[in-house]
Amino acid sequence: MAEVFRYGGVDLRTAGIYMAVADGILSAPPTRGANLLIAYQAGTRWAKKNYGERHIVLTGDLGSVVSRVDFQLKADQLKALFPLGAGEQKLEVQSADGTFRYAMAEVINTMGLQWATFPTRSSPYSIELVASDPFWYGSALECSQARQAWYLDGFTGVNFDDGAHWLAQTSQYFAQILTAQNTIVEASNAGTTYTRKPVFHLTGTMASPRIINQRNGYSVQINANVPAGALLVLDCGAQQATINDQPVAPSLITLGAGQVDWMRLESGDNPLLVVTGVSPSAVAYQALYSPAFL
Repeated sequence: MAEVFRYGGVDLRTAGIYMAVADGILSAPPTRGANLLIAYQAGTRWAKKNYGERHIVLTGDLGSVVSRVDFQLKADQLKALFPLGAGEQKLEVQSADGTFRYAMAEVINTMGLQWATFPTRSSPYSIELVASDPFWYGSALECSQARQAWYLDGFTGVNFDDGAHWLAQTSQYFAQILTAQNTIVEASNAGTTYTRKPVFHLTGTMASPRIINQRNGYSVQINANVPAGALLVLDCGAQQATINDQPVAPSLITLGAGQVDWMRLESGDNPLLVVTGVSPSAVAYQALYSPAFL
């Protein structure tokens, strides 16, 4: 069970509200899809299923030792914080191990907040939400987590953090200057499942730049020239690309064969081949994303 930390940017602890995630934090989301029926073949054939939306249930006890008016004010405060039909808001929780995770979720039902039986000054309640993206994400970006240097003998001796090999244990901030036309950089996802929401920043002269995940074959390419000093941003989650804040036309964006997402970073290490199209080049590269969890 996890404790709810924030919803919609409001710190619930500061507001004196404490609630827990009763369901939806540890259980896997339901899968959707069915086995395929193939013409002229008996039975069906197994096909990989995709995860559907995730239902989340929050529970707590609303009480007041002051007055019935204070109790009702707290109930009204909760209703204002968790309104029905207000769209998805950021739900942040703290797990038992102290880590923080978030999901974008919308309130679809509440119980215990629409009424209050007096003269009692306490009432249990539950809030049901649904997250269209079924994954939980780490509240801290992977790129902000400094990595410890990795040594051959574990203590001293040969330090493998030479700034070039980008071993998973030593890659810090996932940012570096690319000085070759083709460069492999490491993107390490500490989560338990893939994330499709990396944001890539590339600054410098490029010709039809392309990023290829050599682990799963996912790729995204911008079929345009990027002038010196210009900033190219690839927001894979939003499926948008900009050059100096100007949108790139969808007709200039090419994905790998059969892709629905622009990019997927699998759980663990992901060697990314960054092709700038210009040699020699000096392109500033950075990747921003959060680890994803089932």
